[in-house]
Amino acid sequence: MKLCSNAIDPEAPQKLDIAIANFVFAKGLSFNLGACPLLAKIISVARTLGENYSGPIRNKMGQELLDSVHNTYYNDQIEALIDEADIFGVAGYGDLATIDKFACVSFLGSGANNSFAILDIVDCSERCAAGQKKSGEYLANKFLPRLLELENREDSGGQKFRGFVDLLLFDGGSNVQKCAEIMRARVPRITVLHGAEHALSLYFKDIFTKVKAFKRMANICRKARNVFCSTRHNTTAMFRKFAKEHNNGKSIGLIKVSECR
Repeated sequence: MKLCSNAIDPEAPQKLDIAIANFVFAKGLSFNLGACPLLAKIISVARTLGENYSGPIRNKMGQELLDSVHNTYYNDQIEALIDEADIFGVAGYGDLATIDKFACVSFLGSGANNSFAILDIVDCSERCAAGQKKSGEYLANKFLPRLLELENREDSGGQKFRGFVDLLLFDGGSNVQKCAEIMRARVPRITVLHGAEHALSLYFKDIFTKVKAFKRMANICRKARNVFCSTRHNTTAMFRKFAKEHNNGKSIGLIKVSECR
């Protein structure tokens, strides 16, 4: 037993390390959590608490605190997005996506100081369940209010710079392109472009699924991955062992011929 005051316990660092490690292991969290600045913030605030504090309950965590953290991060993202927007402008871009089996549409903004601010994620499940399509009119009516809301915000200096959203980039889907054209018609300063990455992804998908020579290449690669990186236990273990020796302790497997889709 060691005598110590209530303020300083010489064994406190080791005890806290064990407590954090136990929390990480029990919850299956990343081993890098100890270096996370968010955890450092928690520890810094905890130093000022008394002995009677207890953590927030589930309802408070899922309602009040969740809304508070979301609003804080969202406002920070938007402030960075519109910073210097009067000089460089802001581009909007989006894509149809399936998120956790829900039909969604994401709408993002890109500026000089923030290249991927999430403006909105629209859940289209109810519309799809009613047998209706995610038409261009439907998407435009969802995105335009976000665009107008963005331009009505004040920057850190209390100024508004309307007219800085001047570019929209969507993939080649007919519905989202129609959405972009509707938004351009309502806001004439906007220019609409096709997203190049999506077009290239579809191009390479066609190559490896329709061109005979590349289809054979894809089949060979798929069989090699099954033997050395998937279903065959012995060969997979051997491959991983020698891959680690060859790559300074890191196991690098075979890459798919086309990772774009």
